[in-house]
Amino acid sequence: MGLAVLAAVAVWFFAIRDSELTPGPLGSEDVSSVGVPQRVGQPVAFGLPQVFNRGDKDAILESISIVGLPAGLELIDARINGPERKINSAYDFRWPSPDYTDLRPVKGHRVAPLDSPTGERGAELVFAFRADEPGRYTFKAVQVDYRVGDTRHRVRIRNGLSACFTAPGSGRAPRCPAPTGL
Repeated sequence: MGLAVLAAVAVWFFAIRDSELTPGPLGSEDVSSVGVPQRVGQPVAFGLPQVFNRGDKDAILESISIVGLPAGLELIDARINGPERKINSAYDFRWPSPDYTDLRPVKGHRVAPLDSPTGERGAELVFAFRADEPGRYTFKAVQVDYRVGDTRHRVRIRNGLSACFTAPGSGRAPRCPAPTGL
């Protein structure tokens, strides 16, 4: 009997509890996507998604990830471009890129409330990818896991990427349509 109760608690803790996570105060009003051509083996940086804290306490980031990372597209880095960044850069053909001027680790990064001086710029979510095979690799959302105080939250941001990788010697793809249906 005791093992059955312990098993039920473990199922709730690891499965059901996570499904009860709310989006919380972090979010984005932007729903957009971009298509980026690149050569096989070369990194591409994606910084289109941004989050803003509509709450009144700091949101502390735990992780950022790709929803539905396609097979063959390798995530090589994930960072935050903080509030001191010079510009928002949707993408770059280099990694690391000098366009991302306030790169910080994700875990522990604090996103201040929107109505505070450092919170009005939010946080730019930056991902770097590479593919070893030619093809069009697409995803439509990113996910942010974070907490406010002791409460955990998870929010999905509908910003997508199509990265069209071409074979060595063929140059970049002339056209790479952005994902649709976000």
